[in-house]
Amino acid sequence: MSHGTRIRPDVAAWAVGTVVDPAEFDALDDGQFVSINGDDGGTWAPSAAISIGGAGVNLKGSSHYIEGKLSVLVGASLDVQSGGFVTVLAGGVVKSYNDRIILNGAGTLQVGSSGLLEVLSGGGLALRAGSVTTSYGEAYFAGTTEFLNGGAVTFRSGGIVDVRCTFSVGASGASPKLGSISFNGAAGFAGGYASFVGPDCFDFGSTATGRINGTLIKQAAGRITNRIIAGANPGAGATQVYSPADADTIIADGLTGAPTYTLSASALHGDRITIANRDTVDAITVAASVALFLPFGTTPCKLLNATGNRYSATFEYSDGTGSRPTLGWYLVQEVRVP
Repeated sequence: MSHGTRIRPDVAAWAVGTVVDPAEFDALDDGQFVSINGDDGGTWAPSAAISIGGAGVNLKGSSHYIEGKLSVLVGASLDVQSGGFVTVLAGGVVKSYNDRIILNGAGTLQVGSSGLLEVLSGGGLALRAGSVTTSYGEAYFAGTTEFLNGGAVTFRSGGIVDVRCTFSVGASGASPKLGSISFNGAAGFAGGYASFVGPDCFDFGSTATGRINGTLIKQAAGRITNRIIAGANPGAGATQVYSPADADTIIADGLTGAPTYTLSASALHGDRITIANRDTVDAITVAASVALFLPFGTTPCKLLNATGNRYSATFEYSDGTGSRPTLGWYLVQEVRVP
């Protein structure tokens, strides 16, 4: 019940001259005996829970302790207001069994100096779709960290990934070659190295640029291959346009007329392209949509697989900026039929 039982129903029952029964005095004495001493304090062990509603309880001061178990029941909440905080002292533990800890709005879970957020064996830290985790310091992973479909790790300006062990990229339970790392900026390996296993494991996108400021060494069976395609047969007097985006080497054969291969202006400074003609009857005339620079007295540039003729030619593009050569394609190497 909410209150103790009244000895008499109201104040009128205590009129002057009313005889007080000894049992009533005993009830009064018993009531004060079982009451809570709010001044001196003490220890009480009620036989049933004390439920406080209405305006609730306001605990002030600096020392309030829970020596037993504090339960927040279904539908209830424990709110830490703006400026408030929950401190877990040395040796203290916050545990969550089969449920979760939720930080709404601008809530922060802060681990102070020398503190540790530890996920034990069999546990996990799941970042759901749309969630964001920001690290301003170091993060250590001794177990497995998985970024599922749609997950991403972003390192902002000034951020560093320091890898001092094996870093494998792959689908869950699969070999590393099935995964990928995308670099939207620079990637550096200072003192270490990157090992790529399997086919098609390193890919520069169509708008990406790779730069080598040191030495690139081919070891064992290592090699760099060129893209080779068969030259088109557009017919006598017809034109076929090629750019370095099409191939590194173009080899023509079985022509049915002497065509013109035109080098496109869609090229980058330093791009190279090689054209070879294995046909022994019809010659290929090489032209360019910009200037074509040939050795002195060599006009036009024709390729034919016949004695005394130029069999193949390699051209290099200059964009003409700064101190670079004039914009255009330059014939820099040729092979002639003896």
